[in-house]
Amino acid sequence: MNRPRNLSRGLMCLVVPAFLMAATVQANDLTPAEIDALAVRAMERFQTPGIAIGVVKNGELVYAAGHGGGLQGMTSSLTLLPELNVAVIALTNQMNIAPIAVTSEILQAAVSAPPEDWLEIFADADDERYGNGRKAVEDAFANRNTESTPTMALEAYAGTYRDPWYGDVFVELDGDRLVIRFGRSELLTGGLEHFQYDTFIARWENRSLHGDAYVSFSISADGEVESIRMKGLSPNTDVSFDYHDLDLTRVAAE
Repeated sequence: MNRPRNLSRGLMCLVVPAFLMAATVQANDLTPAEIDALAVRAMERFQTPGIAIGVVKNGELVYAAGHGGGLQGMTSSLTLLPELNVAVIALTNQMNIAPIAVTSEILQAAVSAPPEDWLEIFADADDERYGNGRKAVEDAFANRNTESTPTMALEAYAGTYRDPWYGDVFVELDGDRLVIRFGRSELLTGGLEHFQYDTFIARWENRSLHGDAYVSFSISADGEVESIRMKGLSPNTDVSFDYHDLDLTRVAAE
């Protein structure tokens, strides 16, 4: 499973795919063999298929190793230490924090800091964060009312829902299930799995998104479905999936 990120803010680092990563750094204590070993450890520890690294010292390229590829998503990281003439840039389309850990190891050498195993520090923190996220989802399922049913027949939820900023989201009846489809985002299409009461879970067909979401329908005093509110299923859902900001109101059928 590709992990969304984000333990990077406190380290002023930048992250992105399968692993396209570039670094420019004045590496005082790391030999090419040590950088090779660091890259291999990072790929193994974070289950990352490849890393590209470039090291520049005093304006000259002293180390280069590349890898090409692409996966869903992009993040990036930039760290500057002007007083040491050091810059580290990390770009990857693999949605995890491996490049941040590698950057930290390189910077540690550049500033002659006491040695720390940043790969393990970040990996342990990431494992804890995702473990907490999984537990939150498990608890939500354990505590839901499994005997509850939707207020309305499924066809009553079908329709067009509009957010003033985003535009239209469509809920359609497909046989004996509902499907939600975002008009401006082809990837956001998926079946609606009943959770409890009038709340469903959107299970996106593209499983690499890792962004399943609660979809809660509101029923008016007249017994009509009038709006939708959404939020990420897991607390670790990437912040770019800002479902909670949508104000989806049902559009009257023409």
